[in-house]
Amino acid sequence: MITTMRKLFFCLLAMMGMLPLSAQTQVGGPGSAQSVYDFNVKDDAGKDVSLSDYKGKMLLIVNTATRCGFTPQYKDLEALYQKYKGLGLEILDFPCNQFGQQAPGTIQEIHQFCTANYDIHFPQFDKIEVNGPNAHPLYTWLKAQGGGGDIRWNFTKFLIGRNGKVIKRYESRDQVAAIEADMQMDPMLQRSSWREVKSGDVTMLIAPQQGGKIMSFKYKDQELISQLTRPETFGSTFWTSPQKEWNWPPVPEFDKMPYEVDDADGKLVMTSQVSARLGYRIRKAFVADPKNNDILVTYSILNETDETKSVAPWEITRVPNDGGLVFFKAPLSSVTPAGLMPFVEKYGAVWYTFDEANANRKINADGEGWMAYAYNGLLLLKQFKNLKPTEFAPGEAEIQVYVNRGKNYVELESQGAYSVIPPHGRIDWTVRWTVLPLTVKAEPSKALLRQVKKALQ
Repeated sequence: MITTMRKLFFCLLAMMGMLPLSAQTQVGGPGSAQSVYDFNVKDDAGKDVSLSDYKGKMLLIVNTATRCGFTPQYKDLEALYQKYKGLGLEILDFPCNQFGQQAPGTIQEIHQFCTANYDIHFPQFDKIEVNGPNAHPLYTWLKAQGGGGDIRWNFTKFLIGRNGKVIKRYESRDQVAAIEADMQMDPMLQRSSWREVKSGDVTMLIAPQQGGKIMSFKYKDQELISQLTRPETFGSTFWTSPQKEWNWPPVPEFDKMPYEVDDADGKLVMTSQVSARLGYRIRKAFVADPKNNDILVTYSILNETDETKSVAPWEITRVPNDGGLVFFKAPLSSVTPAGLMPFVEKYGAVWYTFDEANANRKINADGEGWMAYAYNGLLLLKQFKNLKPTEFAPGEAEIQVYVNRGKNYVELESQGAYSVIPPHGRIDWTVRWTVLPLTVKAEPSKALLRQVKKALQ
């Protein structure tokens, strides 16, 4: 009751013009704000603007000045705006005269200066204070959320995510390039850099900024691989084997860091940075084979050291744990540890219908150069070089299946031969991805094996 009466009292004062602009802008106070969308500001014409108008956008909020040594940053800010405005970036400019009186004049004069000298196109708002008793509530909230205490000088910046929350604060001397790098964590920006490989009815999307991962693999509009969002739960990635050489987590240069892209002559090639720990660089080449609705992915491991090394290639594809069936040619005796997962042996193949358990489980197996996954009316077939057991990496196998606890995802894993790479040498390994509509039920049968045999290259 007391809080309600207090709010009514302040509303009455605001209506009578007895409160400063900062107090009128948000009666509830910055402490009650949940996001940037809870604030109102004045535009350069003095009209009220609700920042909720920017919902779903990425925001960069800046306190600016026209006679400051950092004023030339307007050029970089405008370049950033032009590059990303189509992807949802908005730069909100709040001139402030609190630092050395370096933002004199009216907002109209400031706008005229910025337009004439820097040709800015992002929105400018009315002059405000960012520190002290008359600090705008927006800035009181920004400082609390972004840390760092009071604003130290002109051109302090706050990056706001599409959920209205502060991502990071940047001081005056921080380069716009650093802000752009942090922006790349935004899923929408990441998706804008994805590359497409299309083969008939099949579409593969690869994310160079996210470790060159295969993020989507569709037949027409139907997705086949995991679309979960937590780390190590989605898409298809590539590691080096044996795992004991790097243990966990995955090597960041291979699994998460940006890849360089070369797209020419009908081939999409992505190349990783060199792993500081292992001395390898990974290259991935994607080529469509429209005749068969196939996409060929060739993985190369480049030894960038002066030492001879031994390594095996390893592809990991995550699919939903949602009633799928995985199978491959192998005797049940080759699936180890025995009994860990309910594999059955029928018609010369082993079959695993996805189930649920409270523990993570993984098996190794000696296959015959292919692995199939039946799900939701589709058949995904992976083909790779068949290995002899003597060619496996230490403690590894040609085929592996990992099931995450609960009903989250299943990893379909295959490995190439454990090979010696001379200094500055390389090895190549190709996996053929094929997807077809199922012609029979997704259950162990001779008919399903016949469909696979017909599709094998």
